[in-house]
Amino acid sequence: RIPDVKYFGFIGDPTDGIGYVDLSGFANDAGMQVRFAIRALQHGAEMMAGGDSSASAGMASADPSKLKGLVLDLRSNPGGLLTSAVDVATLFVPNGSDVVSARGRGFPETLYRSKTDPILSPNTRLAVLVNEQTASAAEIVSGAIQDLDVGIIVGKGRTFGKGLVQNVQDLPYQTALKYTVAKYYTPSGRCIQSTVYKEGSSSEGKNAKYTSEKVADKDRAVFYTARGREVKDGGGVEVDYKVEPQKASPLELILLNNGAYSDYAAEWSKNHELTDNFKVDESTYKDFQRFVEKRQSDGDMKLEVLYDSQLKELQKKLKASNFDSSGRELVKLR
Repeated sequence: RIPDVKYFGFIGDPTDGIGYVDLSGFANDAGMQVRFAIRALQHGAEMMAGGDSSASAGMASADPSKLKGLVLDLRSNPGGLLTSAVDVATLFVPNGSDVVSARGRGFPETLYRSKTDPILSPNTRLAVLVNEQTASAAEIVSGAIQDLDVGIIVGKGRTFGKGLVQNVQDLPYQTALKYTVAKYYTPSGRCIQSTVYKEGSSSEGKNAKYTSEKVADKDRAVFYTARGREVKDGGGVEVDYKVEPQKASPLELILLNNGAYSDYAAEWSKNHELTDNFKVDESTYKDFQRFVEKRQSDGDMKLEVLYDSQLKELQKKLKASNFDSSGRELVKLR
């Protein structure tokens, strides 16, 4: 089975003590995997700082304060098990803190509370990366961290906004019915569900037994974090610090869609060994260029699509201007 923690390591110079954990889901042992990753980073940070921790002493004895910062990456994390979300959240929030609650019609109110001390030192800065595909259990974790003011949420805007508790009932003929029984509520008391389902026709006059509408900004209620910061419900978890995602160039997209990066990595690994201090140097970059040029010459990759639309437009204008003789030059450009 593919682990939920896809990668963990240090960002930039390891001696800076800034750790990174990429969490892609919330299966049964997600909490254990995140705990192991953080312990390993704390152990590594202490060794980099010249501490007394050694491999033989074990990760449990590492000084957690040597890890200066941690980035928890929940981007495009679709969620998973509620209990696993609670396990992960308890690694960061104070002991005795409310993590999440569930309430619904005919559904007994359930409160999940942290029962252990956080694994991070109070001196370790925590940042959580999210995007519009961060959903469900991932929103429970990011919502708890935000409401209890133990870290900041970083991203472009809001998370997906799935705050529903759902059960699955098996049906005949290998089918099943998923139905909603309750809603999630973060420690501040807000529900991050972004879509409201109602019985009756829609506001647009369409006849339907049930309709769905996004929660309007004017209808979003205000709540407050542990330190009095204002947060709102009804639209996912809104980030504390907005950053625009880095945009890929057309060339990067073509190389990515053609599998050039992964194919070159597989080819490179045949004659090289990946180390913790690996960096792309000038030699590696030139080798990658030769790899792409060979694939292009073999017909496995068509980079001309980068400028194909511009050439077609130029061809139309030349034809309209009676410069058909320039067609040979266009062929050369292609």
